[in-house]
Amino acid sequence: MGLIGGGIFLLIMIISVPALVIGIGLTQFRPWARVAGIVLSALDLLGFPFHTILGIYGLWVLLNRETERLFGIPGTRVA
Repeated sequence: MGLIGGGIFLLIMIISVPALVIGIGLTQFRPWARVAGIVLSALDLLGFPFHTILGIYGLWVLLNRETERLFGIPGTRVA
């Protein structure tokens, strides 16, 4: 039983750590985190129904022009 529980714990950690790192990067407005967040949101679209909703919201927020300005993406101007 301990081996199965340990395996499940390890699997959940492997899946969760990238999302945690991206979330920390997003709170610090790192441009790489925005791109990684877009990729993660696109992958979330595959999980129906809750992940699909989160993926759509993530794409909507991260692809917004105001968000590009917040992350200081070159080529966007601040009005």
